[in-house]
Amino acid sequence: MNNKTRERYSLTFEKDKVVLTTTAFKADRGSVLHTGIFSRELASSFVGAAAALLSLVVIYFTIGLKLIYYVVAAVVFWIVTFISRIYIFEEPFLQTTIDSENITMLLNRPIHK
Repeated sequence: MNNKTRERYSLTFEKDKVVLTTTAFKADRGSVLHTGIFSRELASSFVGAAAALLSLVVIYFTIGLKLIYYVVAAVVFWIVTFISRIYIFEEPFLQTTIDSENITMLLNRPIHK
């Protein structure tokens, strides 16, 4: 299953095995941070804000600031937030493979190595 799909469950029958993939699972009892406060969207917006601020600092020290450069920083914020939400902070999924010899469970994390 592709990590980018938005399905909650996927069941695939292969040659001699069955693969179940889901994003709806609970791996632990809970987080120290409330899930409504700190989310993937908030983390992505932090990354976007840092990129926008960094671009403003670089522009300020190289050519000075004008109104158009604030618009550029807003566009940088939007693009980096969108891209980091898709590629860096994507939804983790649990994949269970059952074949005639063994059962394999993989927890795929959002940040790749």
